[in-house]
Amino acid sequence: MKELDLLKKDWNKNDNYPKFSEQEIYAMLHKTSSSAVKWIFIISIIEFTFGILLNVGMNFTKSHKDTIELLKSAGIFTFYQIASALIWMVAIYFIYRFYRAYRGISTIDNVKLLMQNILDARKIVKSYIIFNLVAGTIFLLVVYSFVIDQILSKVALEQHKVMTTGVYIGAFAGVIAVTAIFIGGFWLIYRLLYGFLLNRLKKNYNELQKIEY
Repeated sequence: MKELDLLKKDWNKNDNYPKFSEQEIYAMLHKTSSSAVKWIFIISIIEFTFGILLNVGMNFTKSHKDTIELLKSAGIFTFYQIASALIWMVAIYFIYRFYRAYRGISTIDNVKLLMQNILDARKIVKSYIIFNLVAGTIFLLVVYSFVIDQILSKVALEQHKVMTTGVYIGAFAGVIAVTAIFIGGFWLIYRLLYGFLLNRLKKNYNELQKIEY
């Protein structure tokens, strides 16, 4: 962003720097905004591809087969399949939205339209992050809860004893804690991956306001 810093100094009419017209400033902001949205699109594709490869790779492991059997015995395998499919489909939808945002912002030649497209791009990214965090939380809580309940029931049957309420409360508290750790980790990753790009778009939007108003 050194170029933009230079332009800002020109905007403040510092005589030590070369002068730039509003059109030149707009062109620079347009270029960096388009680049930021392009990287958002690229990162989302990489994220999606990595998820697919990870899932395919897991299919050939014994732990995956054991997990599937556990999900089936817990009566939640159908939910697991449907929820997973929906999450993947929504991910594809957002990737498409990112692509449209990039195509739209890269061909804009109007300050107001560029500002609106920057706002739209930021909203799409934020919606994508919120969806992933909320959907991930619900998915993990439901799956873990049923699996833990199945495990506790199996242990109680094998040991011929009834699990106390305290055991169930402790187990589900553990489920919530593990889910919170996973979701917190994803939030940090998203903050690193998309946070910088969102901040760049916000900064560009603020600079465009100076041109427009």
